[in-house]
Amino acid sequence: MEKEGLKNQRLESKLGPVQAVVNSVVKAGAALDQGNTGGAAAALSGGSASAALLAVSTTEEAKTLASAVGKDVAAVAAAAGKGDLSGAKSAYVSAVGSLVGWADAAGVKGELTSL
Repeated sequence: MEKEGLKNQRLESKLGPVQAVVNSVVKAGAALDQGNTGGAAAALSGGSASAALLAVSTTEEAKTLASAVGKDVAAVAAAAGKGDLSGAKSAYVSAVGSLVGWADAAGVKGELTSL
């Protein structure tokens, strides 16, 4: 539909919170690159990643992956909150992989920036 200039307004309204999740994950990654675990934890303190993703998930696979993303993002935040840079970076790699997998399964990868 989008190729024809038509957009799903309902989907677009739900993508805002999803883009916010992506943005917070990107900010956390940048902070981790600088060794700033506090900044990474702060970037991820905004809310439930899985709730935003579940609102857009229409398949069982996407719903399952949305939950995995939520757990992975929480693991990054927890490790970063403890000052565990190595653990936070490891969890971050998992979180990004889960997020990309979810975006593919949900069919929204092309709609999100910085992913």
